[in-house]
This record gives sequence, C-alpha cells and structure tokens, in this order.
Amino acid sequence: MDRIKFVHLAEIKQEEIIALMNDAQIGKQMPLLAGGFSAESCRAFLKAKKQLWDQYGYGP
Repeated sequence: MDRIKFVHLAEIKQEEIIALMNDAQIGKQMPLLAGGFSAESCRAFLKAKKQLWDQYGYGP
C-alpha cells in the first residue's frame, strides 16, 4: 500500500506543481487557473506561500 508523506511545499519540484495546476481536472475546481500556470506563476505562488509561513509560522 502506498503511504502519504507530508512535506513542505518548497520540497516539491516546481515541474510537478506546474503540471498539477495545469491539469484539466484541477482547473475545474480552481477557475482562477483558467489562464494557465507558468513557471513564473509557480515562483510567485511559492513565494506567497513562504511568506505565510514566515509571517504566521504555518501555511500550506
């Protein structure tokens, strides 16, 4: 059986995040992704999520 491993978002390869965010099924649940999710979008996304950790001590 596969196990779920929880890791910090920064530990996930950007290519994997970009592929996930550009998946059609994900897009149905997140309409703000309609314009696509580029490498630049990914860097901004990761930076914003890191700021939450820095500011509050927790985040995605």
